[in-house]
Amino acid sequence: MKTTIHVLCALFLFATVFAPGVFAADGYFEVEEQEGRWWLIDPDGERFFSTGVNLVNPGGYYAPDLGYAPYYENIIELYGTEEAWADETFNRLSQWNFNTLGGWSDYGLLADRMPYTLVLYLSPANWQSGTVADYFSDDFYDQVAEKIASSVTPRVEDANLIGWFLDNELRWGIDWRGITDLFAEYFAFDADMPGKAALAQFLRDRYDDDVAAFNAAWGMSLVDFDELLPMTLIDPFTFDPVMSADREAFAGFVAEHYFSYSYDAIRAADPNHLIMGCRLVSWTTPIAVAEAAGRHSDVVSINHYIPWPIFQDAIVWLGGLVSIMNPTDMLAQYYELTQKPLLISEFSVRAMDSGLPNSWPPPYFFETLQTQEDRADWFEEYARATFAGGHVVGYHWFAYMDEPPEGRFDGEDSNFGLVDNWDTPWTTLVTRMTEVNADAYTWPIPGDDDVDDDVDDDVNDDVDDDADDDSDDDDSDDADDDVDDDAHDDADDDSIGDPSADSDQADDDDDDGGSCCG
Repeated sequence: MKTTIHVLCALFLFATVFAPGVFAADGYFEVEEQEGRWWLIDPDGERFFSTGVNLVNPGGYYAPDLGYAPYYENIIELYGTEEAWADETFNRLSQWNFNTLGGWSDYGLLADRMPYTLVLYLSPANWQSGTVADYFSDDFYDQVAEKIASSVTPRVEDANLIGWFLDNELRWGIDWRGITDLFAEYFAFDADMPGKAALAQFLRDRYDDDVAAFNAAWGMSLVDFDELLPMTLIDPFTFDPVMSADREAFAGFVAEHYFSYSYDAIRAADPNHLIMGCRLVSWTTPIAVAEAAGRHSDVVSINHYIPWPIFQDAIVWLGGLVSIMNPTDMLAQYYELTQKPLLISEFSVRAMDSGLPNSWPPPYFFETLQTQEDRADWFEEYARATFAGGHVVGYHWFAYMDEPPEGRFDGEDSNFGLVDNWDTPWTTLVTRMTEVNADAYTWPIPGDDDVDDDVDDDVNDDVDDDADDDSDDDDSDDADDDVDDDAHDDADDDSIGDPSADSDQADDDDDDGGSCCG
């Protein structure tokens, strides 16, 4: 009898711990690797690939030229209440096989129905203008404490919360917001700022307190490293190999402090949820910063949009001069550097047949396609590439709705949405997304083809059922592929309605800069 009990216990242990696709459940989202592929694990112990959408929010984008948020005006006209909009939107996302609320969504309306992520904004920096924060100052420490008290602590036991993003698109060096590297930004700090003292101490330590060696490398004539404190002017960047290495190492030094302090502070308050980095700008993040993110994150998040090939070539060239990511196989490089699974926290593409201006970001830089069919093809290629590597645990589309043709807070006026400004779905796109999102679970796991085949059949049956329900039940979907373009053409010229808010991300989580998204 005892032998039988031992055998049954061993079989149960194998089934729950070692069997493919089944993980131990602890009530919150986790991340684990199984036979060469990383997965999020949901609170019930099931593998979970996060197919998310940013800005699932009835507030829409505030259009300064109009003085109001047109998408909000339109959905109230359509549905009467925000609650009715939320019911419709949840049903749509579920039918389209999206399972996660991305950043800046309305968690008050939807977070009890669907897993979600949340941007904390720990940094006093302004992501939009690219100002750089002093991460050694009380301003930073105080803001971390305030955000933990207001946002983290109330959600410690929320099983629907996947995890925290520390920030969004912080500037770590040269990019479209500034041509100075992080070293030059900190060098410009006043003498009494903690970050300036940290810079002087970093160089003192790097040169073993040998000021003569530093002078020889930097062409200076200091008597002591403290003489750096009142200095504020320096080249915005350098191609000198020694100085460049010092400056890149300093960026890593600052990032190490930012990520380690943030991680430790959140983990002390919240032992349950994943900490998922700061939504790095994929193309311009210094390598040393990515490495620091990997050391102090459970999952590394990146916002990964695609510029035209000529600009990709320019970034390859620039990467040979300053240590930034190489776009040749960027996701694989991020994984190699961080040794952590990746979550693509933003990606999108737009098309000209939407009738929107699509003027910002500039179409000569940012990929702009011709038709919604092109968007659907682009999405499928992008999504399947993330499945193939085994190190991506989710992707979050930007965004739920298009931007206003009059422009949002920063002038963006693009066709990034799943729905237009009148809340009509881009059916060609979302039909393809429905199919591709389901394949996140059916993509072959190395060495486990049988399990995938079984899951494939089950999920595809569900997708077929969902698609049938969608075509029968979705009143706001004028939604055949045949009428999709006509419905939008009729609305384009007059549509004022669009997306997502100049607002904060949800109920009580405010973006101090008053703007929501990247």
